Amino acid sequence: MKYARLFENTVGEVFVPLSGVDISECFTAEVCQMFSVIPDNVEVGWIKLPDGSFVAPPDPAPETGPIPVTDLGAQ
Repeated sequence: MKYARLFENTVGEVFVPLSGVDISECFTAEVCQMFSVIPDNVEVGWIKLPDGSFVAPPDPAPETGPIPVTDLGAQ
């Protein structure tokens, strides 16, 4: 089973216990309550929707700004 810690509905941390090991054997009960079960394909940065499903984050916008100059002394 795969688990995640969510921060404002965004997956901030993913934890997968060793095969045959329950999460309760890895953490105290207080820490276990911080994790939610997630589908196997979900990764850090994915967003949890109101219906409980997860989606990948949008692609970052391309960087804008001046074109970098690499050598001002070139002739």
